[in-house]
Amino acid sequence: MNAYQYFGKLKTDTVANKSKIDSLMISLNNKCADAYKEIKVDGIKGIEDPGLSIYNTLGIKVMVLFDNKIALTYELAIPLKYLHISANHFKYNIRLNSARSHWPL
Repeated sequence: MNAYQYFGKLKTDTVANKSKIDSLMISLNNKCADAYKEIKVDGIKGIEDPGLSIYNTLGIKVMVLFDNKIALTYELAIPLKYLHISANHFKYNIRLNSARSHWPL
């Protein structure tokens, strides 16, 4: 049984299963922290290495966390200097390529 199936059983009574849900959330977040140490970067001028450490010195930051509803939140911060845009002309396209089979669930 994967984490989503397990959560499906636990969410039938979230009050009674609160400690199990919290444990599942902590476990998933720990697995994410252990598994994801690299940011794949493509198409940003000035960044040549496609595999960038999450502990980089470029100011690019990323965080992935599950909440108590086992919903995934992905946050990304990129300094505007890497996007080469003016304040009057701001467009962006962010693509998140992932497959559940790669998640540590």
